[in-house]
Parts: sequence; structure tokens; C-alpha cells
Amino acid sequence: MGRRGGLLATIICLAVGGLAPGAGAATVPPGGSGTSFHPRVAGRLGLIPVFGRDGRAAHVDVASGVLTPVVYHGGPVTGPITVHTIFWAPSGYAFQGSPGAGIPGYEPMIQQFLTDVAHDSGAAGTCLSAECNAFTVLPQYGQGTRPGGISSGAYQVGYVPAQDSFDRADAYPAKTDQCASPSGTATCVTDAQVTAEIDHVIQTTPGAARGLNNLWYVFLPPGVDECIGPKVCGTNAFAAYHSTSNPSGHGVTMYAVSVDPIIEAPIGPGADPQGFPDAEASLNGAGHEIVEAMSDPTGTGWMDPNGFEVGDKCEVGPQVGSPLGFAPNGSPYNQVINGHQYLVQDMWANRDSGGNPGCVQAATTTTAQLPLPQVNLRQFNSLLSGNVNLSPGGGIGVRVRLLRTGPAGTPIVVADSSATTAADGSWSVSLGAHAAGDDRDEIDIDYSGPSAPQPSHQVILTGNGGNPVAEAGWTGWMWLDAGTAASNSGGASTLTVAPCGQTGVLSYTFDGVPGSQSPTDFCSNQTDAGAVSTPPIGAKDVLTATSNDNRAFAAPGSATPNLLGGLVSLTVGVGEANSVSQFSNPLAPGFTPTGLPNCTADLELGAVLCGGLVPGARYTVTDGNRQMSDTADATGTLVTLLTVRRGDAVSLSNGARSLTTLHVAHLRVDIEGERATVAQGHCQPGDYFGTPPTSITPGTSAGASTSAATGGVALTGQACPTNGDASGLPSGDVSQTDDLSGGQTVTEVPHILDTSPLDGETVYGAFRALAESGLILPDNTVLPTDSITRVSLRIVTAAGGANVFQASNVDTAQGVAVPALSPGNYLGVWELTDANGDRRLVVTRIIARIGRTGPAPRASVKCQHASGQRIRCSVTFPGNRQLRGKLKLRLSRGGAVVALGHATVRRGRAQVNMRVLRDVSGGPWRLTFVLSQPHLLPVTAHRDLRTVR
Repeated sequence: MGRRGGLLATIICLAVGGLAPGAGAATVPPGGSGTSFHPRVAGRLGLIPVFGRDGRAAHVDVASGVLTPVVYHGGPVTGPITVHTIFWAPSGYAFQGSPGAGIPGYEPMIQQFLTDVAHDSGAAGTCLSAECNAFTVLPQYGQGTRPGGISSGAYQVGYVPAQDSFDRADAYPAKTDQCASPSGTATCVTDAQVTAEIDHVIQTTPGAARGLNNLWYVFLPPGVDECIGPKVCGTNAFAAYHSTSNPSGHGVTMYAVSVDPIIEAPIGPGADPQGFPDAEASLNGAGHEIVEAMSDPTGTGWMDPNGFEVGDKCEVGPQVGSPLGFAPNGSPYNQVINGHQYLVQDMWANRDSGGNPGCVQAATTTTAQLPLPQVNLRQFNSLLSGNVNLSPGGGIGVRVRLLRTGPAGTPIVVADSSATTAADGSWSVSLGAHAAGDDRDEIDIDYSGPSAPQPSHQVILTGNGGNPVAEAGWTGWMWLDAGTAASNSGGASTLTVAPCGQTGVLSYTFDGVPGSQSPTDFCSNQTDAGAVSTPPIGAKDVLTATSNDNRAFAAPGSATPNLLGGLVSLTVGVGEANSVSQFSNPLAPGFTPTGLPNCTADLELGAVLCGGLVPGARYTVTDGNRQMSDTADATGTLVTLLTVRRGDAVSLSNGARSLTTLHVAHLRVDIEGERATVAQGHCQPGDYFGTPPTSITPGTSAGASTSAATGGVALTGQACPTNGDASGLPSGDVSQTDDLSGGQTVTEVPHILDTSPLDGETVYGAFRALAESGLILPDNTVLPTDSITRVSLRIVTAAGGANVFQASNVDTAQGVAVPALSPGNYLGVWELTDANGDRRLVVTRIIARIGRTGPAPRASVKCQHASGQRIRCSVTFPGNRQLRGKLKLRLSRGGAVVALGHATVRRGRAQVNMRVLRDVSGGPWRLTFVLSQPHLLPVTAHRDLRTVR
């Protein structure tokens, strides 16, 4: 009973480390990290850096190269669109009036610009002295994923000030409810307070419309700061941004915010062809946000893989192209819209008039670079599917390869499968014994044939997705595993996904039926979590979450550039409602994921640990015709002592459905002594060897190759070679990940802790051979394994290796009697074999002599009983404080071995803790020790002890 209890505690200690990765992601502070600027903060998109005195966005270190194109992420674009302006200035606040004769005031200037933009909707993309309009980039940013469903973007903006502009004098929130402006601005409102005001305006305005065809644009007067997070405000981090919200559940509302530029810096003349520097800086920002709200309204439209939208890529520099002329005040202008001259930043075009990417004043390209190929992956599922999304789409070759890093440090192909597309362009393949679902995987897709998609080579690196928490990159498998939560609480059931601000198009299924709502549409700008209501979640119900994003993009400087990319959906299973996650850190404030059910099988201890479960719920673990049931503890963990074997399939059920099935690896190793690598053995071909990643490693650039500079985990780790040979693999962590379930197979090879004869001992006549084995636990305590291992012994001559003695098992309390050996030098070959067939080989030296032991260093020995069936001996070598080396001890009583131990001698002293092997009631105590010192022969000595207290 005591041994079983010890084993149970040990399996928890050993296995939980592999099952409980800390999912804490290194997050980038909103708006940037250090001097690097990110244009997204928890769902607020297209942030413009603060304006400088010249009226242009401040020059900052952006986190993406400007020549990286924007790509389609699978979601909607907008057009036509109606802009509604809200000038929010309560009593005591006012927008600026005209700075001079014939010059409109701040509010009329904004209204004039938007009226001009609306008037020229649909204008051609030429740039002449009489017309030039950066809004003409919009037609090339279309939407759709299938032939026949592709639509071009549209430059269609509606704005009539008489009906679309609102002057609001609603009071700002009480001072105690306002944010703290980092620049000390007296009045500061939050993003949530701005969206509440927008909701109030819409709710109190008859006929006011929401949705993605209406942009509600809030302008704030001088003296008012706005914050979207702690210390992320208009005075220090941004001039404007756009976003969507669903205030009070009234419907998806698209909005934008601009602070007055003079709260950031006094705007000087020189960039003001209309003669009003402050207002013209604001209208420049408004143009930026409107173009981005139309091309990327929900963060799933057009942006580069690191979050830079059409306006973001051209906002610094400044990039305004060539002047078309100069206004009477000497200011250059680069846009002529409805006859008015403006100086507005360029916008990004994937294809300008010459077909090249870059920042442009206008663009003539009107077609979208769509559709894109689609690839569908389900975690822990060997089936992959997709569609080339071409018409006609039949007869195209598709080859899928799964790559992992092998023992030599180079990629190896662990699965390779091919198919031909059907007439509608669809295809599917099976990876056989393997499945994609680990962030360390690389998935290569190659299309072939005359009508194949171009580029024909796609590389999918889900583990190199940048940092979606900082709104800069896509999510990989681990993000999704740690980013879903199913809940039954207060009579309501919900599914929450986090982060949701830049995770592609999010969707879910409930018992195989697609959900009617997308978490993307309910993404909270405060928590970066999107929650949708579901039917009541019972024990039998199965939920999945999917993120579809452009994960096939490869940057211009990569080995195989793919500037269009391709859509790749990742689908993960969602754990049971109210289950406990193994991931220790939430990915969003106030968000805690639920568990991912998976199991670890321990081949050494014959036990199974399952985690990610509902505390207090009952579960059944089945292995063939053997079955055990128990209740999950408070951590959502269940341990069963079920004798698992290599090749078994172990299933976990909650009584209503099967949650997961662990495919136990064919894992067995031989280790020589304490060497760091496996001498020989077998592992599961292609499966990862060793513990999987225990934390998410954000990258700095989505899809970039793994490096210390860019982060990511793709093609890290180490996979078992395809021939299954475990030789040379690390011996410190003998485990493998089952890519069909995410669970693990582990085995621990016990250590031969001590032997008798001691290593280097001189023996005289007959003796008893004895070995002690045990597992060294993470806290450096030892778990004895005598009952589940055996240690054989061969004694051979040191010179020729001739066998002189052999015993099948000396790992017992009494050991085995060995007759006297002829004088000479011998080797003891101790071979431990455990229940799994793992082996550890240890070789010691034995010296046989006739007569008595020779002289040894003078030693003082005191031994006493300690707690836990231990004996602690203190050995001191008086007058020899410089003595150092290794000390092996054997404590006997009445000629029977009572305990074995070893320690390091430092400064002539050693403390040895020994486990009691057997209780002996009478007889004299005797201590035998072997002292091994550097560059000297071992010395054997005996000491008779009066007593062991």
C-alpha cells in the first residue's frame, strides 16, 4: 500500500510538468515596445502616431518593412459607406474657429473635406493638377474566397453634413470616472466612454444606422485627451484610430476617433494648403482612418501580416508623393478633391499604375488579387483539406508534406501525401499516422499543373505568428489552445475566444453545427476577448473554435516569398465547460481558458495522468479490456494506476462521450551510466521527442524564420527519426508527444544509486553483491524502485573480459552471495531493467586481494537514524582539510548490509544520507567506505561502530 501511494504521488510530480505549460505570452505594451510602434491595440486599428509641429505623423520605428504588401485575411471590406461625424464638445469646450478670412473653421474644414471625398466617389485614379485622390486605392481591396463570390473594393463614400454631422453637447463623464492623461490634460475620456456616446447618439437619432456600411467618427476639441489603455493616449501614443464595437448588444458599430492635434504639439504652417494647420492635420488623419475602415473594418480584411493597414504603411516619413503645386501660402498640396487642394498622406497600393507595390497618391488598379487558395487543418486530425479556389479548378496536383526537425538539426519529412483537385477545386489528403497541430511543425503545400495557384509553393508556420496580443501577427495552435473558454454560469452558456483582435475570422461549431455568431463581431476592445452565447453546454456536447487567417504569407526577403499568401484555417477542440486549463496565465485581462483534455502515460510506473478536466467530475480511463474510473481533483487532474504498455490506445471518457485517445508510443531506451544521450533504443518515428514547449514564444514578424531576433518555435524541438532509432537522442527527458491527441508517453529509467561492492572497493574472500535502484525526483528526493526493476550483475576480468560470476537480480535487500575471487582486478557490470524494458548499464571496479585491508586515511565516523527510514552518517578526515573526492559507504550489522550511500568529500568532510534496506535487530555495526580521489587509486577502509543512534 505504501509503495502504491508513493508511485501515485510520483506520477503526479513527474507528469504534471509536461501537462501544465505556462501559456504566459510576452506581450507588447499597447502602441509599441520600446521605440517600435504598433498600429493596433486590443481591437483599435490603424493608430496614427502623434502629430508633430509639421502636421505630419511623428517619425517612429515601425515594426514592419514598408515593402511588405498587405494581404487578404478572409473577412469583410466595406463600400458603399456613409460617414457620420460627431463633434463632441459640452459647455465650456469648443472647436476652433476660422484662423483667417475665407478659411473655414475646424469643424467646417472637416465637413468640407468629407463632402469633397463623397462628391468624388468613384473618381479615376489619375494624378493631374486638377484631380488626384488617394481614396482611389480602395477598388483593389476586395473580398471573397470562392470564384463567383469575389467583389472588388469600392470607393463609395457618402456624407451630407446637414444629415450626417452631429454637434453634441452631452457632458463628459465625471472627473472621478475619467482617465489620467499622461500629459496632464485636464479632461480625459476613455474609448469605452466614446463608444457609449456614439451609442447614445444612435439610440436617440431616428433612422440612425449601424453595421459595416456606417462609420461613426468622433472628433474631440482642444483640451480633451482620450485613452485606449493605461498610458496609451492621444497626447503620447496616437492621433486617431478606427475600430468596431457592439455597445450594450445593440449591434456591430464601426467608429473612429480623432483627438485635436494641438494637444500633442502646436501645429505650425507649411503643410496647410487650405490655411488651417490644425484642422488639416485632423482631416489627414480622417482620410487615413476612413480608407482603413473600408479596407479592414474588423481586423480581418487587408493588412500586412504584422497588422499594418493601407494607411499605416505610409503614415511616417512623411510619404505624400510629389507636389501637384503650391497654395498661395506656399504650402505644397498633393491631392485635388472636388476642386479643393489638400496635403494628405499617400495610401498603400499592392499594385500601382505600373503594377508595383508602394505608397501612392492615387491608383488605377481596380481589381483585387483574389481569390486565394484555402487550406483547412484540424488539430490532432491527420486529414487535411482545401480548395484552390480557381475556376476551372479540377485536375490540379496538391502535395502536402509535414516537416519537423530531426536529431541532426535539419528538417525531415515525417509525412508526405498527394491528391488531385476535384472539378470544384476541392482536395483532401491524409497524413497517415501523423497530424498537424504543434507550433513546431512546418507544413508545405505544393500545387502543380498549368492552372495551379501562383506562387505554387506555400509554407505554413503556425508557430511563427508574431504577437497577436500586441495585434501584430496571427495565432498558432498554442494560442488557440490557450485562448478558448466554455462556460456554464448563472444559467447561461458562452464560448469566449481571446485574443480576438487579430486572429483572423473566428467561428465555432456546437455539436457539428456552425454557430450563428462570430466571436470576431463581439470582440471587446477592453479585454480583447470575444464571447458568444451558445445553447446549454452538456457533458455530451462538442465545441470547436476556428481561426481562418492568411498564414501562408512569406515575406519578400524569405527563401520562398509568397506575397499573396493563402488562407489557412486552424480548428481546435474546446474543453468541457468549466474545466481547468493547464495553461497558467490568461492571454487577456480577466480571461481564463478552460482545459484541453489530454493524458500522459508513464511506462515505468504503469500509470496514466489526465488533465484539463472539470473538478469533481467522474471520468473513465480505458486501455483495451482494462478500465478504471475516478474523480478529477480540484486542479482538474485525474491519476489512475493502469498498467499501460507500448502501442496501447488509452481513451478518456466523461461518461457521455470520449474526450481524447492517447496513442502510447513504442518508446524504449538503453542508457550507459549517466551519459546525456541514449545508447540505443526505439522511439515512435516522426513524433516529437522530449517535453513540448511550455510557453508561447511571440515573434516579432509573422511568418519569419525562427531566430533569436524574430522568435517563434517553428522547426524547433526534435523528432524521432523516421527509422525509429533512438540512439543519440537526449537521455534526460525520455518522452514523446502523440500528435493525434496532444498527450505524452514518458518513461523514466531508474538510476543504480549504489552498489556493493562499492566502486573501487578492495574485497577479501567471499562477499555479497547488492544494488540499490531508484528514481531521482524533481526535488532531488529518491523513490526506491526495487519492486519494479531488477539489476543483473556480471563480474568479468578487467584484462580479458572473461566472465567469472553472474546473477540475475541483486536489487534485493539481502543481495546475492559471491564466492571468493582470485586475486586481481575485475569489473562489475550492473545492468538495470525496468518494467518497460528500458535498461541502464553501470560498470564499477572490484579489486580482489588475499589478507587484510591496507592503510587508509584516518577517519572519524558518526551515524544516526533519521526520519523516513534513513541513516545519516558524518565522515570527517581529521587533519586533512584539503581532502576532496568521492566517498562510497556500506553500513552493515551482524554481517548483513543495512544501507548504502555515496557523497562528495569537500574540505575533508562528507555527509551521507542512506536509505535503510533492511532492519537487523542485533550484531555489531561496521562501516565500509571507498575513497576515490583525483589521480589516485581508490582506497577501501573499514570502521567498527559502537552504535548507530
